[in-house]
Amino acid sequence: MRNSKIDKYNIIPPYLLEYIANNCDENDKECTLRTLEHVNSLMKKSAKEEKVSQPENNLSVDKKKITKLDDLQ
Repeated sequence: MRNSKIDKYNIIPPYLLEYIANNCDENDKECTLRTLEHVNSLMKKSAKEEKVSQPENNLSVDKKKITKLDDLQ
């Protein structure tokens, strides 16, 4: 499992990179444009989250629990 709090601190918003590319010297511009290109390629290849599959008999388990609780009252 990944810690999403840690991952969020490593993200540079694309608008900030664009600002740097437009307002800095050639070395910074080249670096930020490479980073933007890399980010865009990752976004195109980003993984989709898989749906969590639940057992089909999940409702029957819940009904049994409810029945047991009703019997106790």
